[in-house]
Amino acid sequence: MKQRLKVIAIATLLCGLAAAGFAAWSYFHARTQDELWPDLQKKSFELERQSDKVKGTPEENRLMNEAHASERAASQTLDSAKSNSQRAVIFGIGSILLILISIASMIAHVKNAETDLS
Repeated sequence: MKQRLKVIAIATLLCGLAAAGFAAWSYFHARTQDELWPDLQKKSFELERQSDKVKGTPEENRLMNEAHASERAASQTLDSAKSNSQRAVIFGIGSILLILISIASMIAHVKNAETDLS
């Protein structure tokens, strides 16, 4: 029983730290994507504005296709940023729970060792 508590404490601590690291990575990745989104949206609007200037020419179709592609990329970037943000919250909460379980296991291990010495 003593060894089992020790192993559980170490394993949950390592898993908690790994989950915290992944949560931090997801959060910073979401922030990066969130900063890219307005630039892609702005590019889309500028391309649409340029296409209005060249109405009725083949250039208009090319510009509109690029504008739609940029708009899709902006939408996908925003969706990905939201997903990464949610993932960061979930893994952050999970890492806190795992670290708390690790602390509880360590306390139980120490109390168990104290009772064995008595």
